This record gives sequence, structure tokens and C-alpha cells, in this order.
Amino acid sequence: MSDGADGPNGATARASTAVDCLGAVRQLWDCLDGELTEERMRIVRAHLERCAGCYPHFDFERKFLDALAATRPECVAPAELRERVVRALRAAGFTARS
Repeated sequence: MSDGADGPNGATARASTAVDCLGAVRQLWDCLDGELTEERMRIVRAHLERCAGCYPHFDFERKFLDALAATRPECVAPAELRERVVRALRAAGFTARS
């Protein structure tokens, strides 16, 4: 029986502050890319720090990204190409983030 804390999908309010192994692994790339909110990042990192099953996934993916960044050559797209991409994005409706 519900205690009134259920949300629209039947999940309790507490469930939104925790993450299980599947949820942590699904959010690893977003976590590593810094694309989660500060609160979500804290929740996922807390799970990874205490879960011996999930941490190796996090550690591998972090090391993979570090190795990839270290091996790729620094290159800058020509100005003409960048301008064409920006024009195409604008034509598709994208705007710059503020």
C-alpha cells in the first residue's frame, strides 16, 4: 500500500536519490563526460565508490578515455569547414548555448 510518497510512476521519492548497478553502468559515459547534474554525478559516484562490481567498469572506461585523449593528434578543422558546419547547424535549428 502506498504511503503517499509515490511519484507518478509508482517510484518512491527515495528511489530518485539512489542508483542501482544497472543505473550506474548506464550513466557511466555521461558521468565521465561531465554531462550529469551535480546531484546525479554525486549519486552515481557514490555508488561507484562503494560497489566492487561497478567500479571496474568505471575505472576501465576512464582509463580508455584517458588513453584515447593521449593518442589522438591535436588537429583543428579548417575555418571554412567550421563555418560550413555552423551554417548547417543553424539551418537545422540549433543555437549556441549560453
